[in-house]
Amino acid sequence: MTNRIPPQSLASEQAILGAILLDNSVLERHCLSPEDFYRASHRLIYEAILEVKKDRQVIDIITVSEKLKEKKQLSEIGGLSGLAELNDCVPTAAGIGSHISIVKDKARLRNLIKVATEIGNKAYSEAETADTILAEAERRLFYLAYGDNKTSGLVPFNDYAELGSHIRIPTGIKPIDDKTGGMTGFTVVGGETKVNKTTLAWQIALHWADLGHPVNV
Repeated sequence: MTNRIPPQSLASEQAILGAILLDNSVLERHCLSPEDFYRASHRLIYEAILEVKKDRQVIDIITVSEKLKEKKQLSEIGGLSGLAELNDCVPTAAGIGSHISIVKDKARLRNLIKVATEIGNKAYSEAETADTILAEAERRLFYLAYGDNKTSGLVPFNDYAELGSHIRIPTGIKPIDDKTGGMTGFTVVGGETKVNKTTLAWQIALHWADLGHPVNV
């Protein structure tokens, strides 16, 4: 298990970096983070690219190499020749989207492996209750599934409503959780007037917030 190579596509990572150096608009059209890159040298190059962009400079081999030199990281990526090699990996304009999809998918697989491993280790340790570990697993998988929604930290209504039976979130109210296993998808709290529907909803919302779930009130 420990000798397994994590999911990655170095060729696609190189293609993306080469495309950005050739056409800076690629950076504007597609959203990536340094963590999406598996190879450490590729992460360093991408971080330098983002810093050059922040400095409002043209992104090319020279400006990126100067930024890496400034950060004393140029040797870590193979020097100027390491950057020059990226020019040989540039895909067609139509192909860059496919490479970005591949890299993002591999990154999500690595994150999934990390979450599964950490949750498994917690279960083996028996230091916490099963309910506590399950709640953390649900929260972390929820964010992994909807991590691309970075604008407000909230999950779009349609996405949440379509969760179906994939993720059940404990309400924190034992009689309800014992019977339902927690809420799933879009749940309507109904009842007669003045039977404390709002109080119930607030209690559940506060419990979800304590678990780390985004709550829109």
